[in-house]
Amino acid sequence: MEKDKAKMPAADAAQADVFENIIDSVEAVQDAATENNSVLIQDAEEVGAEEAHANTEAQEETAPAQAKEAHRPDCDDVLISITDLHKSFGKNEVLRGVTTQVKKGEKVVIIGPSGSGKSTLLRCLNMMETPTSGTIIFDGTPLDPKHSSINLHRRSMGMVFQHFNLFNNLTVVENIMLAPVKTGIADMKKLRKKALFLKLRKLFDKNCTEEIPTYPSKAEIRKKALDNALALLERIGLSDKATAYPSTLSGGQKQRIAIVRALAMHPRVMLFDEPTSALDPEMVGEVLEVIKELAEGGMTMVIVTHEIGFAREVATRVLFIDEGVIKEDAPPKELFTNPKDARLKEFLSKVL
Repeated sequence: MEKDKAKMPAADAAQADVFENIIDSVEAVQDAATENNSVLIQDAEEVGAEEAHANTEAQEETAPAQAKEAHRPDCDDVLISITDLHKSFGKNEVLRGVTTQVKKGEKVVIIGPSGSGKSTLLRCLNMMETPTSGTIIFDGTPLDPKHSSINLHRRSMGMVFQHFNLFNNLTVVENIMLAPVKTGIADMKKLRKKALFLKLRKLFDKNCTEEIPTYPSKAEIRKKALDNALALLERIGLSDKATAYPSTLSGGQKQRIAIVRALAMHPRVMLFDEPTSALDPEMVGEVLEVIKELAEGGMTMVIVTHEIGFAREVATRVLFIDEGVIKEDAPPKELFTNPKDARLKEFLSKVL
């Protein structure tokens, strides 16, 4: 909106302010007119509006161009670039200078002893933890909470945790639909506001040729999210659980739901933080099969796991992390059959 004002003649700046006030009033009327009794949609509108406001503010705060160019990776195939990453919790330095890259389509598996920094590294990639120092570049854009929209970044980077983190008061299909509905409504409101502004502007400025954007209705957003959720449930063989609540599911079923919930946002990369560690041994296989299917489909993935057999089968590269640093980085066949690092040899002797 501010960009549109900057392009207008100075004499029209005051009119633009009037337009915005009119738009806000129109939006309020439209929201009231389309209000329904669906609890899911009402919650999505409220949170979606807050996210839209936060995203707009974050996008307006642009980082200096020099800082962005200084850390831009050279290779077009690199999706994630990590350089000299440090993370400390008080005096405890968990990550001590991690540097690596993840290319598009790679399946990078991270192994190492407990407390070595594996999960912290994943959480830094998704900005759930803010790095103490170092840089993370995702698809050519440096990640910086002060100068980038973290919510927009997380749309492209799905994450599956050790525990399922499903909402027990929502059905399975509502859990999967929640994020797409919220973000869809937030995007729709931004487009609607822009469309209203352009319509009013065209009344006063006959030379305005900018195309008025179209946008879906809330009902269309919800239907698209529902169709996608049902398709994902069919894909993992749980379509009969669409209206069930998480409390009625097994651990393996809950984790498969958590995976498709992340997939519902159509991420460019998936992060898995020990996705089978909270499961009974007999349930591990069904979750690993879903992840294998994603790997075969070409999804870029970063996986923290203790399942060495799974790492051998799925990984294109394996990182061994110990004491907050990458001590070995190699293809799985080389790393498991001919380890070079002494600490890795000791670790493998205990887990193989």
